[in-house]
Amino acid sequence: DAGGLSKALFRRFFAEVFKPAHGLFEQVGEGHNHYLPVTSKSPHVLSRLKAFGVVLLRAILDEHVAQVPLGIVIRWYLS
Repeated sequence: DAGGLSKALFRRFFAEVFKPAHGLFEQVGEGHNHYLPVTSKSPHVLSRLKAFGVVLLRAILDEHVAQVPLGIVIRWYLS
């Protein structure tokens, strides 16, 4: 599929996961499109954040460019 299906899957996943209704990320500052993980210690939230990390790693290993609006600190850590 030349990455078309995978690319679409990752694009939709990353667009959805940052929505406030999911409670996984919080926006950093008003008017900015950068997010950081919530500070919850809930096992449910932590397992979902771990799953997010697995998907993010898969996108990186598959060399898919994903528009992931993570805070700059996290991007420095990943690079």
